[in-house]
Amino acid sequence: MKKIGILTHYYKSINYGGNLQAFALFNKISSLGYDCEQISFEKKDINPKKSIKRIAKKIIKIPLTLYRTIISKKYSLPKAKKQAFENFNRNIIGHSEVVYNEGNIKDCVDNYDSFVAGSDQVWNFT
Repeated sequence: MKKIGILTHYYKSINYGGNLQAFALFNKISSLGYDCEQISFEKKDINPKKSIKRIAKKIIKIPLTLYRTIISKKYSLPKAKKQAFENFNRNIIGHSEVVYNEGNIKDCVDNYDSFVAGSDQVWNFT
Protein backbone atom coordinates (compact mmCIF):
# COMPACT_ATOMS: atom_id res chain seq x y z
CA MET A 1 0.00 0.00 0.00
CA LYS A 2 1.25 3.47 -0.87
CA LYS A 3 2.11 5.77 2.00
CA ILE A 4 1.29 9.43 1.51
CA GLY A 5 2.83 12.29 3.48
CA ILE A 6 0.65 15.37 3.93
CA LEU A 7 2.36 18.71 4.48
CA THR A 8 0.19 21.50 5.91
CA HIS A 9 0.41 24.08 8.69
CA TYR A 10 -1.10 21.50 11.02
CA TYR A 11 1.69 20.97 13.58
CA LYS A 12 0.81 22.68 16.91
CA SER A 13 -1.97 24.62 15.17
CA ILE A 14 -4.59 26.38 17.28
CA ASN A 15 -6.56 27.51 14.26
CA TYR A 16 -10.01 26.03 13.58
CA GLY A 17 -9.69 26.35 9.80
CA GLY A 18 -6.23 24.80 9.67
CA ASN A 19 -7.26 21.87 11.85
CA LEU A 20 -10.48 21.29 9.92
CA GLN A 21 -8.59 21.36 6.62
CA ALA A 22 -5.94 18.93 7.95
CA PHE A 23 -8.62 16.61 9.35
CA ALA A 24 -10.66 16.63 6.13
CA LEU A 25 -7.67 15.98 3.88
CA PHE A 26 -6.38 13.19 6.13
CA ASN A 27 -9.80 11.50 6.21
CA LYS A 28 -10.39 11.84 2.45
CA ILE A 29 -7.03 10.30 1.55
CA SER A 30 -7.55 7.53 4.13
CA SER A 31 -11.04 6.81 2.76
CA LEU A 32 -9.51 6.22 -0.68
CA GLY A 33 -7.55 3.31 0.83
CA TYR A 34 -4.16 4.97 1.26
CA ASP A 35 -2.00 4.93 4.34
CA CYS A 36 -1.30 8.58 5.11
CA GLU A 37 -0.10 10.88 7.84
CA GLN A 38 0.51 14.53 8.46
CA ILE A 39 4.21 15.37 8.37
CA SER A 40 5.02 17.14 11.62
CA PHE A 41 6.86 20.22 10.39
CA GLU A 42 7.99 23.07 12.60
CA LYS A 43 9.15 26.15 10.76
CA LYS A 44 12.24 27.72 12.26
CA ASP A 45 13.83 30.97 11.20
CA ILE A 46 17.18 30.33 9.57
CA ASN A 47 17.47 33.78 8.00
CA PRO A 48 18.77 36.23 10.67
CA LYS A 49 17.03 39.20 8.99
CA LYS A 50 13.65 37.46 9.36
CA SER A 51 14.44 36.71 13.01
CA ILE A 52 15.25 40.36 13.73
CA LYS A 53 12.08 41.48 11.96
CA ARG A 54 9.99 39.00 13.97
CA ILE A 55 11.59 40.13 17.26
CA ALA A 56 10.94 43.79 16.39
CA LYS A 57 7.26 43.00 15.71
CA LYS A 58 6.98 41.24 19.08
CA ILE A 59 8.55 44.20 20.90
CA ILE A 60 6.12 46.58 19.22
CA LYS A 61 3.20 44.35 20.26
CA ILE A 62 4.19 44.20 23.96
CA PRO A 63 1.77 46.96 25.12
CA LEU A 64 -1.13 45.35 23.24
CA THR A 65 -0.24 41.90 24.58
CA LEU A 66 -0.07 43.23 28.14
CA TYR A 67 -3.45 44.88 27.71
CA ARG A 68 -5.02 41.70 26.35
CA THR A 69 -3.62 39.40 29.02
CA ILE A 70 -3.84 41.62 32.10
CA ILE A 71 -6.81 43.93 31.55
CA SER A 72 -8.98 42.11 29.04
CA LYS A 73 -8.80 38.33 29.56
CA LYS A 74 -11.46 37.75 26.90
CA TYR A 75 -8.70 37.89 24.26
CA SER A 76 -6.51 35.24 25.82
CA LEU A 77 -6.99 31.65 24.70
CA PRO A 78 -8.67 29.68 27.51
CA LYS A 79 -6.57 26.80 28.83
CA ALA A 80 -9.32 24.26 28.09
CA LYS A 81 -9.54 25.39 24.46
CA LYS A 82 -5.77 25.16 24.00
CA GLN A 83 -5.79 21.69 25.56
CA ALA A 84 -8.61 20.61 23.22
CA PHE A 85 -6.56 21.69 20.19
CA GLU A 86 -3.49 19.84 21.49
CA ASN A 87 -5.53 16.66 22.08
CA PHE A 88 -7.10 16.90 18.62
CA ASN A 89 -3.71 17.40 16.96
CA ARG A 90 -2.11 14.56 18.91
CA ASN A 91 -4.89 11.93 18.86
CA ILE A 92 -7.30 12.48 15.97
CA ILE A 93 -5.05 13.06 12.96
CA GLY A 94 -2.25 10.60 12.20
CA HIS A 95 1.10 12.38 12.13
CA SER A 96 4.77 11.56 11.81
CA GLU A 97 6.65 10.73 14.99
CA VAL A 98 9.62 12.79 13.83
CA VAL A 99 9.21 16.57 13.90
CA TYR A 100 10.92 17.96 10.82
CA ASN A 101 12.16 21.48 10.15
CA GLU A 102 13.69 23.36 7.23
CA GLY A 103 17.08 21.80 7.96
CA ASN A 104 16.02 18.14 7.93
CA ILE A 105 12.79 17.95 5.90
CA LYS A 106 14.65 16.16 3.09
CA ASP A 107 15.15 13.21 5.48
CA CYS A 108 11.47 12.26 5.16
CA VAL A 109 11.62 11.64 1.39
CA ASP A 110 12.30 7.91 1.75
CA ASN A 111 9.41 7.44 4.23
CA TYR A 112 6.62 8.20 1.72
CA ASP A 113 5.68 7.19 -1.80
CA SER A 114 3.86 10.47 -2.53
CA PHE A 115 3.32 13.88 -0.98
CA VAL A 116 0.34 16.21 -0.82
CA ALA A 117 0.72 19.90 0.04
CA GLY A 118 -2.58 20.57 1.75
CA SER A 119 -2.71 24.33 2.24
CA ASP A 120 -2.18 27.50 0.29
CA GLN A 121 -0.17 28.72 3.31
CA VAL A 122 2.49 26.05 2.67
CA TRP A 123 3.75 28.37 -0.07
CA ASN A 124 3.71 31.51 2.12
CA PHE A 125 7.40 32.21 2.74
CA THR A 126 6.92 35.22 5.04
